[in-house]
Amino acid sequence: MIDKKTPKIVGYWLLLGCLMIYIMVIIGGITRLTGSGLSMVEWKVIGGSVPPISDADWQEKFELYKQFPQFEKVNYNMTVDDFKSIFWWEYIHRMWGRLIGIAFIVPFCIFLIKKWIPKKLLPKLLLILILGGFQGILGWIMVKSGLENQPWVSPYKLTAHLLLALFVFSYTFWTAIEVLVPERRQKNLFIYKAILVLISLISIQLFFGGLMSGLKAAVHYPTFPTMNGQWFPEQLFLLDSWWENLFENIAMVQFIHRNIGYLIFGVTIMLWIKTRNSKYRSINVLLGIVLLQVVLGITTLVLSKGEIPVLWGVLHQAGAVLVLTASLFVFYSFSKK
Repeated sequence: MIDKKTPKIVGYWLLLGCLMIYIMVIIGGITRLTGSGLSMVEWKVIGGSVPPISDADWQEKFELYKQFPQFEKVNYNMTVDDFKSIFWWEYIHRMWGRLIGIAFIVPFCIFLIKKWIPKKLLPKLLLILILGGFQGILGWIMVKSGLENQPWVSPYKLTAHLLLALFVFSYTFWTAIEVLVPERRQKNLFIYKAILVLISLISIQLFFGGLMSGLKAAVHYPTFPTMNGQWFPEQLFLLDSWWENLFENIAMVQFIHRNIGYLIFGVTIMLWIKTRNSKYRSINVLLGIVLLQVVLGITTLVLSKGEIPVLWGVLHQAGAVLVLTASLFVFYSFSKK
């Protein structure tokens, strides 16, 4: 339990951090869908903040990029001007990450000096800072996986990078509402259990959503409600081992992603029906966001013919974070007094 006397500014600071992480997830989605993530082939913790300015600078960066698999196997016809378009998204992605670090560290130090951070809150804030730093390292590990033998990043490392970002977001959001909304409703056992199931399903869905992204699974079965005319595609058990089929088989990954989506929708509808005569506005908001996410998911899927549309893919990813946020708030509200 967080001290009720904790200054509200600490909670607002954490919410600002959540907003910045949310924007980071959107930028990351754009970077991934535009194929920009491998355009910066160096990782400089301190340097690298100043982008190329002169033509010579750009040519130097381009020549460096040309030594790696993405150029050699995919973008071999790319010009310097083409390279600039993908470089800028990865540059913005990295600079926004540094800005998030500053936005967390500087106010944290100020609050610490002013003694606005109670002892029970301090370990939580330190964990957020540590995880944020590790997220930067994991991001480079992910990028490096696409600079060796293949012109794309490892789906597993991409998924890990996404999930850690969402965990940091969730933990920061939870801590923020502990500060800002210390008084909770009376515990409602049904809502508590239903939301716990829902959050578990959302977590699994986010994992398979990361694999969907890494495998570009949407472009292989861009139809709805069936998968290229089949409810159970013949390719579901195409690979040798069960774990390969579960995590690397494109048909199986999309099949699971779709069906968990149906389960999330069903649990949300059930929760809303059971509480529709109550004044639980947060559950109404949750239902609205889930419905929106269903529409975004289907739209993204059916438009992914040949390639995933950047706008719809990013909106779908952004919608997933909103679903997670709304479910966490409902869970917090009804978990205990």
